Amino acid sequence: MFERKTRNKIREKKFELSHALKILVELKMLPKKRAIQILKDDRDLRDNPISILARYQLKHPLIENHVLTHEGLSEFFAGYFEIPYVKLDPLKIEVQSVTTIVSEAYAKRLRILPILVGKSEVTFATCSPHTDHWIGEMESILKRKVKVVFANPIAINKFIVEFFSVHRFLKGSDFSHKKSTRMMRSGNINELEKLVEHSKNRSLGTEDSATVKIVTWIVQYAYTERASDIHFEPKKGLCKIRFRIDGILLTVYKMDPKIFVPVVSRLKILCGMKVDEKRKPQDGRIKGHHFDVNDLDLRLSSVPTLFGEKLVIRVFNPEVAKRDFLQLGFYPQDKNIWTKLINANNGIILVTGPTGSGKTTTLYTSLEARATDDVNICTIEDPVEMINDKFNQLQINKNINLNFSGAIRAFLRQDPDIIMVGEIRDTETGEMAAQASLTGHLVFSTLHTNGALSTITRLLDLGIAPYLLNATLRGILAQRLVRKLCPHCKKKEKTPQELWNLLVGDDLEGIVPEYVYKHVGCTKCKNTGYLGRLCIYELLVINQETRKLITPDIELSTLEAKTANSFTRMNVNAARRVIEGITDIDEVLKVV
Repeated sequence: MFERKTRNKIREKKFELSHALKILVELKMLPKKRAIQILKDDRDLRDNPISILARYQLKHPLIENHVLTHEGLSEFFAGYFEIPYVKLDPLKIEVQSVTTIVSEAYAKRLRILPILVGKSEVTFATCSPHTDHWIGEMESILKRKVKVVFANPIAINKFIVEFFSVHRFLKGSDFSHKKSTRMMRSGNINELEKLVEHSKNRSLGTEDSATVKIVTWIVQYAYTERASDIHFEPKKGLCKIRFRIDGILLTVYKMDPKIFVPVVSRLKILCGMKVDEKRKPQDGRIKGHHFDVNDLDLRLSSVPTLFGEKLVIRVFNPEVAKRDFLQLGFYPQDKNIWTKLINANNGIILVTGPTGSGKTTTLYTSLEARATDDVNICTIEDPVEMINDKFNQLQINKNINLNFSGAIRAFLRQDPDIIMVGEIRDTETGEMAAQASLTGHLVFSTLHTNGALSTITRLLDLGIAPYLLNATLRGILAQRLVRKLCPHCKKKEKTPQELWNLLVGDDLEGIVPEYVYKHVGCTKCKNTGYLGRLCIYELLVINQETRKLITPDIELSTLEAKTANSFTRMNVNAARRVIEGITDIDEVLKVV
């Protein structure tokens, strides 16, 4: 507990640098001489004391070799003054609501930000705990109770600027919308593009620049929040914007429908779609530099719905493909096995799993590991996921009858060393992939199957001859993505016996950990309990014993029984991660 007498003295005064230093000295967190020097060197009263102190990288009193950041200092002083501390999360704040509560000038002057608007109470974040004369004013104006919480001054200033800027853009975009709509109806798409491009050079907040700024803000925001997909969803009376973060969709904004048309048009123009075509699905691509976010590839897909065009942007970060296999979630011994497989001269290597299981990332990481000047890598995709100059990439085009099997034939005349086939969908593609490997090429591909062994039966069901599989298959990696527990809030609990047995079955009979970790939820993980994802998998190396089992009439149950000890099952891999405290049983049971 802090000393009550010190706290009472400080509460009588305005929160300034001298008072903050006095607190730190009296609590023996800072030598008096250092405090005097800081006060002498930095007397800028316009800056918040927390912002000033953060520049000096003060040592944390409880954590060794840890310095107090803006957030750490904010949390410390919130605890000292007995004011609830909140780490501001823009995903939890409704911009439309907070910007109607106070004016921008009022919020900037007092450094306050409404973060939660209810029917009977409005919560304000502040970094000046003793400047409270405005509370009575607000309660009188709003006719609601005011609750005050303490937050990082940098975050408060940042979101005041961001939220009110977006509010201005939305208010100013009505004229832009009418003009854009009129142009689209007349078919004058070039004039619309000129209008949007011209608005980049206009002053911030003008009507013409509103659409450009809104789109840029959304893409930058998605990148900051680690979103893998951005969804623009027209509904009755509104448009929802949702981000997929760690595999989960979160609503981040609700937009007026009349703003939605120019926003979608802006995106369609940048990626080369037909702006006036709203009846058919379309696909396109954009580079991130259009939104001041470099090294990003954005893939767009639009489909017509009842209330307008639904647009989804898939966000590809090329840096993801440059990760090490350990960072993806491989165990060291499996990394060595996989590295040996992908360095073979010929054969077929398959990565399997449902949509969104990380197959593309694993494949591109594997190809990146082989991409040297003396290797010719050719990829056949539908569509090309991530553009990489180290590969020769070809996109399937059904309109001109360019399919996977035809593309393999074409690339075989291009002196390839490695061919990556986006997906084996039919017998012809499977047989062409096998023929390519038989002629001395290493072939990578994917299938949508539930496990490594079911991949073998799936290939047989497609009509691929067993002798081709025996001669060409080298390895199968079946994988899923699970969310990792947030290290800041995960909690230890006694292992739930029933759920543990459901996960491991007979594979880890007799092995039951006494404790496991469970998700909780905090501000750092947006109250989900999870932060980031990793791959869980089963890796089957096709050896001589396995080849003998690949016969025309082999059943999956027989394969499972006869290969029980030849590789680690996915549920066992997941159970290990639970024991290590990286994920929890609830999460892995959803995907295994």
